[in-house]
Amino acid sequence: MKRKVLLEIVISTVVLITPVLASSQDIIDKSSGLSGQLENSEFYSNSIIKLTLDEAVQLALRQNPDLLAIREKTGLARARAAITRQSTYDPRFELEYEGDKYTANEGVRDLQLGLALTFELRGQKGWRKRIGKSGVLSAAGRLKQAEWNLRSRVKVAYYGLQFLKQNIELAGKRLEVTQRLMEVAEARLRSQQIPELQVNFVRLEYHQASNAFRRISGQLPLEHARFARLLGLPSGARFNTAGEFLPRETKELNDTTLLQRAITSRGDLASLRAELQGAEAQVRLEKALIWPGADVEFFYRQSDDLAGSGATQQINRDRFFGLKLSMPLPILSWRSGQIREAESEVKIIQARLNALGREILVEVSEVAQLVRVLREILQVYKDELSILSEQNLADIERAFVAGEVGMTQVLRAQDDFVEVTQNYYEIQYEYLEAEAKLEAIVGPPLSDSGRGAQ
Repeated sequence: MKRKVLLEIVISTVVLITPVLASSQDIIDKSSGLSGQLENSEFYSNSIIKLTLDEAVQLALRQNPDLLAIREKTGLARARAAITRQSTYDPRFELEYEGDKYTANEGVRDLQLGLALTFELRGQKGWRKRIGKSGVLSAAGRLKQAEWNLRSRVKVAYYGLQFLKQNIELAGKRLEVTQRLMEVAEARLRSQQIPELQVNFVRLEYHQASNAFRRISGQLPLEHARFARLLGLPSGARFNTAGEFLPRETKELNDTTLLQRAITSRGDLASLRAELQGAEAQVRLEKALIWPGADVEFFYRQSDDLAGSGATQQINRDRFFGLKLSMPLPILSWRSGQIREAESEVKIIQARLNALGREILVEVSEVAQLVRVLREILQVYKDELSILSEQNLADIERAFVAGEVGMTQVLRAQDDFVEVTQNYYEIQYEYLEAEAKLEAIVGPPLSDSGRGAQ
C-alpha cells in the first residue's frame, strides 16, 4: 500500500493533468459552437468553456477591448482618407444687381449672374490623397502589429495558466504523499519503531507542503481573471484551458532569415514607412500651398439703360458674357515656417524608423539565442534529469519499504524530484514564452501549427 502511494508522485512530466481546482460541473460540448456559447450570458453561470490555445487567440483577436479600439482608429483613418478624395472647394453662385428703377424714371439697371470655382494648383489635391492613403496604411500597420503582440500575450498568459496548473497538481501530489508518510510515521511511533524526532520532521514537511499547496492554489483565480480580461470575456466567465503544455519541434532558427522576415513583415515598420511617405507628401503639399489656388468666375451681365418715360420710354439693353481669373501673389508669405515644420517631421520619422530597425536587430538576435539555449536545457531535462530524479525516488521508495533507509531519505528524494520537476515545468514555460515573444518580433507562426490539442 505504501509503495503504491509513494509511486503516485512519479507523475509524467509530459502530460497535463486536469487541474485540482476544476469544477465538477459538466463541460459544454465544443460542437455546440464556441461563438454561440460566448454570446449566451447564462452560459457563464452554468457551464465551463474548454479553450484550446488557438481558440483563445481567436477570441482575443475578436473581443479584446484594446484591439477593438485600434480597429476603430483604422476606420477613422479610412474616413479621413475619403475626405481627401472630395473637392476642397465648392462652386460659388454669385448674384449682383444695382439700379434706380424705383427712384427715377431714367437711369441704369445692372444684373450680373456668376458661377465661381477655385482650382488647386501644383497637384495639391494629389498630395492630399497621398497623405490620406498613408494614414490608412499606417493605421493598418499598427493594427497588424497589435494583433501580433496580442497573440504573443495570449500565448504567454495561456502557458502561464498551464504552468500554474501543473505546479498545483504537483503540489497536491506532494501533499498527498507527505500526509500518507506522516500517517505511517505516527503508526511506527506508536509501535516504538522510530523516535518522535523523525515524526516531527515528517509533520513539519507536511505543514510546509500544505501551505505551499494553498499558496499556489490561491493564485489560480487571479490568473483566470487576468486571462479573461485579455480575451475580452465578462468577469463571470468560467473556462478551462485545455491542451498539451509541450514545446513542439520547430526548424532551426537562423538569425538572418528571422531578421529579413521581421523587416519585411512587421506592422510597426510598415506603419512608420507609411508615416514617412505621408510626411514627405506633406512637405510637397506645403510647398504647393505657396500658390494656394486660382479663382475662376464665369459670369453673365445684363445692363439696361432707361431713357424717357411712359409710352415714350426706351430701354437700351446690353448683354455680356465674361471670364474672370484671380490668384494671390506670394510676395509676403512663402510658408517657410510650415515647410520647415513638415521637413522636421520627416527627419523625426526617419530617426524613429532607424531606431526601430536597430532595436529589431538586437531583439531578434537576443530572443532567438534565448530560444536556442532554452531548447538545449529542455532537452537535458527531458532526456536525463527527469528520468534520473524519477528513478532515484523509486529506488529510495524500495529501500524504505525494505527498511534500509529512513523517512528523512525518502522526504529528501521526494523534495529532489519535486524540485527537478518544477524546474522542468519552468524551463518549458520559459521556452514557450521566449518563442511567443519571438513570434511577436518576426511574425507568427514559428511552427507549422499552433500549440494545444484540438
